[in-house]
Amino acid sequence: MFGHFVWDIVMLANQLQTSISVLEKYKKQPGPKLQLVKGKDMLKGVVLMTGDARRQTTYNSEAVCANLMERLGVRFDMEDTTIAATSIANLSGWPETLPDAKDFGDEHVDHLVHHFKNTLHIAQTVASEIVPEWTMLKTLLYKRYGANLHKTSWISIHKLFGDVVPNILGLMDLVLTTPATSVEAERGFIVMKRVKTDFRNRLHNTALSDLLRIILLSPAEADFQPDTAVEHWFTSTDRRESTSRTSVDVKDPEEVDEDDDCLGLSDLLGDAARS
Repeated sequence: MFGHFVWDIVMLANQLQTSISVLEKYKKQPGPKLQLVKGKDMLKGVVLMTGDARRQTTYNSEAVCANLMERLGVRFDMEDTTIAATSIANLSGWPETLPDAKDFGDEHVDHLVHHFKNTLHIAQTVASEIVPEWTMLKTLLYKRYGANLHKTSWISIHKLFGDVVPNILGLMDLVLTTPATSVEAERGFIVMKRVKTDFRNRLHNTALSDLLRIILLSPAEADFQPDTAVEHWFTSTDRRESTSRTSVDVKDPEEVDEDDDCLGLSDLLGDAARS
């Protein structure tokens, strides 16, 4: 679950907090799945343990939940300052009013600027302007959205204030696009090895990038609607009609016999080879 390829670091932090809260609750009471089998000898036609076997079987929910929380702590450093600082990108966690948000996120912004200083420099973001713009951004958002701030998206905020506070929004972009794990990068390398084989080692970077983008980002074949792509191909540039091919009379499908069908296929393959 925590390795989902579309998750960013903000979503990971939120999910970790939610998971810990759920596990804390189930330490004291059985969850919905356990309640389905508690005190029953059969579930959905399957016979469960009965008699002495059931009496000898115990479920220590507190120990199980505690062990899960411990393993999460080993896998993810939930006390990490950087992960905690990314919470400022979660609009649902902002204070209700501007006075309550007076000092909200100031320390987190300072930490993120220091942590990502090299990346921000490469992106030509003015780090010294981020902290002042953070205060300005909070004022603008509360005055513009008010109580609806928690329902707002960063996309709409960029459209409205992208030219006013570009540096702090650049930092937010970085936080919101930082992947939670390296799963997607590993998946990309695996797909690249399948595409660029020893027999296709002369693929240029542009073609390889396009192929990987199609495989990794395009919808499944069952969900793909080609109409837009076909329309773009026809209208994106002037395409002159080929003069190397002759017109073919199309017969009624019921009048086409097997020999004609094979002959038409041979002609089609020959045209494709010559072109």
